[in-house]
Amino acid sequence: MTVDELTEEGWDWGLPGSYADSNHPGCGRRIDYVAGEDVSISGADEDGTPWSLAGHLNTRSGVLTVDFGPKGGPKVVTALPLSMTKAPGVVWSDGGVWEKQQQS
Repeated sequence: MTVDELTEEGWDWGLPGSYADSNHPGCGRRIDYVAGEDVSISGADEDGTPWSLAGHLNTRSGVLTVDFGPKGGPKVVTALPLSMTKAPGVVWSDGGVWEKQQQS
């Protein structure tokens, strides 16, 4: 089953969109679906150099897995959705939090 099929059935993790990264204030992040369960994560850090990473959303478990190796980080980092009682976003296995930004 693909993300699109799950969304049609009412399941929506609300993943696509812009995020604020708690470890890099003021440095935007973006997550988009590419195809099926594959996602693209893009952004820039304090030096302004843009980067793009590939990820995978396991639609059964809700776990997002991303390879941060291309930007010098760990090869496997996982994330889960923040609790519904908090702002929408993701919490990473290293403790970082990306809060989803409201569209204006």
